[in-house]
Amino acid sequence: MTQEARTSANTRILLCHTDSPEFSAVFAVATPIPDASGIAHVVEHLVFRSSTRYPEAHNLFAALALLPVKINATTLAGITYYFVETEHERLFYQALEFVYAGLIHCTYRSDDIKREKDGVIFQELTFRERQPGYEAHITDLMAEGRHTEAVAGGFSGGLAQLNESAINTYKATCYSPQNITLLMNNGDIHNVTTLLDIAAAQESIRPYTNYKTGDGNFGDNNCASESAGQKQRPTNTNDSNTTSKVQPRPEQSKMLSEGIAALIEYFINEGMQTDSADSSNYENTVISVPFEYLNSSRVALFPPIMTNNQASFVREAKSSGQFPFNTLPSLPKYVLNNWERFHPFLQVKNAHNDWYYAFPMADKILPRLEALLMREKFWSPRISGDCYAQGIGLHEQNVVVYAINDAAAANRKAFCEQLRAQLFDV
Repeated sequence: MTQEARTSANTRILLCHTDSPEFSAVFAVATPIPDASGIAHVVEHLVFRSSTRYPEAHNLFAALALLPVKINATTLAGITYYFVETEHERLFYQALEFVYAGLIHCTYRSDDIKREKDGVIFQELTFRERQPGYEAHITDLMAEGRHTEAVAGGFSGGLAQLNESAINTYKATCYSPQNITLLMNNGDIHNVTTLLDIAAAQESIRPYTNYKTGDGNFGDNNCASESAGQKQRPTNTNDSNTTSKVQPRPEQSKMLSEGIAALIEYFINEGMQTDSADSSNYENTVISVPFEYLNSSRVALFPPIMTNNQASFVREAKSSGQFPFNTLPSLPKYVLNNWERFHPFLQVKNAHNDWYYAFPMADKILPRLEALLMREKFWSPRISGDCYAQGIGLHEQNVVVYAINDAAAANRKAFCEQLRAQLFDV
């Protein structure tokens, strides 16, 4: 039996019971792919960058390190999924509020956009583009007519052409609350509705009004300052349209849990993947792949973020005292495949600017380590925009800090030595 509710801003919530004992949820947002710029991918990153309620850029990373919760997202050909999963009901509600606040947050500082677009996402795309067979895979997708699937994430050489105005407009229109669907398999749907209403109020989202829309309009948009009849679809320097059918199943590499996979299948099988509010603008044309945009050598380095602001989402979640810090997540397969052994107190890096720094796990360092993980300064390589990914994990009683495709990898020795000094008084 499925229960349904609507928030005051008209976000649809569905409680679809599955066999999974965990609390699982999927936010689904229709995100059209207007060109090969990667705009939907950029906005996916910005959702986790900040919100009015949770302004710190490192909230997601601190949460994954310090809380028993999984939060992730993926941008596909015409739809973006955001995942939340945990065994703890109260934390589940807090995580849903955290993600929803980011989804409906409307505008971003120029510095935040540049660090994500020209820093993090550039590093991610160059990482993917150097993988064997990547260009051949894109060519095959295009030959099969799967154009939006081929270009949804963008390409490293094309990011510079994507302007901030287009990004903010795309976010404000495609992520209007009524364009968001939440599916959950456990929990109190009425409690969740109330929490999302609170988040919307904090983002100054007005109650939903069903404005009539015409060609070129996105519909009711709480974020933008224009009236409904004035809203235009995002424009960009490389703007073209798309015909490809939405392929809403995330790739297997996302390692979806049983609960998340079941919710996505329900979403697909029930035919709930509605077109975005501007779908008529994206029909009957074809996107080309600018192969000259692959493997760009342009690297943008930004001033490091070295503040000690704490992760407000994690602080609130831990305020109940339910989640003492006594463990760390496992290392991702990519890190384990790079290094068979982890040598303590050495910064070890490879030719692709991936690096790790390991040290023995000990109970006496846990309070200090927790304090470090709560601060923006620890996550500086990632939130400053230097690397594709930064994380921390436990492997064979070694704590391993790592970064993937870090443009400043050669300069991280001081970062690692400072980490050791703060934890071990050396």
